[in-house]
Amino acid sequence: MKRRAVLSLGLATAAVLAGLLYWAATRRDHTPGVCLPDADDVEVITAEINDHTDNMGIRPVPAFPVPREHFPLLLSVLTPAERNDRLRQAADVYPVLGHLKVLTKRGEAIRIDYYWAGQNPLVFAVDGVLCQRGGEYMPGVLPDSEVMGIDESLLLYHVVYAIYSEGVKGHRTGRLDELRKQVERSTGRAPMQPTK
Repeated sequence: MKRRAVLSLGLATAAVLAGLLYWAATRRDHTPGVCLPDADDVEVITAEINDHTDNMGIRPVPAFPVPREHFPLLLSVLTPAERNDRLRQAADVYPVLGHLKVLTKRGEAIRIDYYWAGQNPLVFAVDGVLCQRGGEYMPGVLPDSEVMGIDESLLLYHVVYAIYSEGVKGHRTGRLDELRKQVERSTGRAPMQPTK
């Protein structure tokens, strides 16, 4: 009888510890968010993609000025920005896919580094402060469904690459329209696409 009580207490303790570890690893830090400017308050955005050709197949893109009409799309992938200091260890491991440099009309310079973080909301740093895109992420998708979460870091990579290809190089592919829809679905601003 005593052995059963000790075993039960040990299992209960292990379950509580596992629950606490899961909660600590998955909850978002509720420290104040990072304030990013609205598209109307931005003078210039410069974008760049790092070279990860060998390990991820991601081709580099040199720093280029983003055409003004794409400011709202780029900023929508980042907002709302929620500070998340718990990402520090992960950010030491995640590769930085690229950078955005934002210059506001008031002369404020903001550097944004975005990380590859798998099928999750976007992980990025604003002037060194680690953030995760807050708000909805893949709303309406049941955990046991066949719909896979969108990797928002690769989504931002594709958005930047498409802006470079279409807006700077002049290669019209129509890809930006589909990417805009994916951003809207992933951030909860549009309904999910039904699975086939």
